[in-house]
Amino acid sequence: MFRADNIPPPPTSQELHIVFQQGQLVSDMRSPSACLIACTEVERGGWREVRRQFVGYWEERPCYAVEIDPGEQPDPMQYQRGNLYHILGRVDDQLFALAGRAQQLLDWERDHQFCGRCGAPMRADQQERAMRCDPCRSINYPRIAPCVIVLITRGEELLLARNANFPQPMYSTLAGFIEAGES
Repeated sequence: MFRADNIPPPPTSQELHIVFQQGQLVSDMRSPSACLIACTEVERGGWREVRRQFVGYWEERPCYAVEIDPGEQPDPMQYQRGNLYHILGRVDDQLFALAGRAQQLLDWERDHQFCGRCGAPMRADQQERAMRCDPCRSINYPRIAPCVIVLITRGEELLLARNANFPQPMYSTLAGFIEAGES
């Protein structure tokens, strides 16, 4: 269903967009593919794009992560804004993972507009997924954040945890990020 790719194809009316506004996912409440919005819908809404990142292909259609201007007003009768958890369980796992990837790529681009070494503006590389600084030749790639997810059992019992920020009654298995050098 999803095929990752770094090099965007020429523009087409078949594009799908995963839309974010101020860090929140804009999802179509009437669609079973809640987070995939056709480019024609984005154009019809007149939403002004702040940034976009090519993510890959969903069912062989080009798919972009798109951040829209904070001043845009998606129709509240059709679109809902929220974090990724709002679509958890509403879309299949691959689509949920795709939405997560889209958000990470937009965040990465936003956080690497300027070089951390010399402060000059960065530019997107045309051959690979990277941000380049021409003056000092620094290159930044999307971050890989290794993590661990474990399910601890004792007979028929499971150990679950609840983050204080989770809506009740949401519980999860134990999870955490792994720092360099940890085992």
